[in-house]
Amino acid sequence: MKLSIFFISIGIAIISYMTYNINKYMENSLELRELNSINKNCHLINIQTTMNYLIPFKENYLIGSEYKPFDLYEFHSYLNNKVYNDILYLIDVKTEKSVVIKVNDFPAGVPFHPHGLSLYKKSENKYILYVVNHAVDYNYIGRERIEKINVVYNPKDKDVKMYYDNCIILPNEYFLRVDSIAVINEDVFYFTTNTPFPPPRGSDDLSDLKNKILYYSSSLIKMCLTMLNIKQCKVYLYNNKNTFNKISVIAESESLLNKGISYDKKRNLLYVMRSMEKELNIYKINNEDMENTKLVKKIPILYVGNNIYYDDDKDLIYIGINGKMNEFDSLVYSHKKNKNFENLGIFSGYEIIDPQNDYSINELTIFKNEFKWVSSSIQVKDKNYMSSIFTKGINVCSNN
Repeated sequence: MKLSIFFISIGIAIISYMTYNINKYMENSLELRELNSINKNCHLINIQTTMNYLIPFKENYLIGSEYKPFDLYEFHSYLNNKVYNDILYLIDVKTEKSVVIKVNDFPAGVPFHPHGLSLYKKSENKYILYVVNHAVDYNYIGRERIEKINVVYNPKDKDVKMYYDNCIILPNEYFLRVDSIAVINEDVFYFTTNTPFPPPRGSDDLSDLKNKILYYSSSLIKMCLTMLNIKQCKVYLYNNKNTFNKISVIAESESLLNKGISYDKKRNLLYVMRSMEKELNIYKINNEDMENTKLVKKIPILYVGNNIYYDDDKDLIYIGINGKMNEFDSLVYSHKKNKNFENLGIFSGYEIIDPQNDYSINELTIFKNEFKWVSSSIQVKDKNYMSSIFTKGINVCSNN
């Protein structure tokens, strides 16, 4: 009898703990949903694709990475040998026209599915673009690659050209898990990992029972990890100067879901978005011993944060934000089944954090059902540009 009471008590404690975590990670600040949005003049730049990441380039351009997660993870396309590569875009913010950027000399046969981007400036008109590439090949065997691409700007013709340099192939344990990247110099960068969709071989599009079991088991495991507050996503340092272990884990970087990462050169800080926890973590970089990068501050944000961008000129942090985390699952289901997608009331927008004012909220703009699941947000002059992996095009907002 006593043993039964003990196990019942343990069961109640576990269920209570899981319920607490569900409420904690699935809630959001809906009472703030209209803040600032009524003062915004917004419109859509028409681009016939979805994008995960935007970064500013020079004064009047954006570089955007096309990202079609449903094409990447739909297994039937692989069965038919139809692996579609994604592309990079250059967007002129003056004309609001976009063009596809060809990456010259990109290695033949290597799939290109860009995720995170980071731009490193070598000189006034020469840069290196670092691209997280989920490279899945025709044999269903993928590698996680960091592509290094030289970017050359011709100010006379206002022309941008890209030339392939080389790549860093990460170990298999990181496949489909690397999310965002922040480059410090040509030898050093930090990157975050997340919990991905089940890999293609676990897709429920297959009739094979074994693969269906793998797919649903993976989804169930991720749900249990969340409810039990088991953190499996981390922040990593890649240092090419290290002789043996080039990749190391940053202390105190565990999270249920790490997403955006950005580098504040002025303060030598690293900003990392813990999405499920709705928290911006700030790390101090030790130049003498980068593996000793330390967590120094935690900043709560109001919504589920996605990618982040620190603007050196404005000295502000831009975060693409969304509502409840479980709204993502609703969007995935509606998108895949083509059911009620346009009418889903999803909260998305951006949040701007001010480092000069103790990392307080400088601005918050939230929309309902207008631009679903903002993946990144950046500011160019007086306008904010947002990308999405569900809505095609780029949403532009200004105070004018």
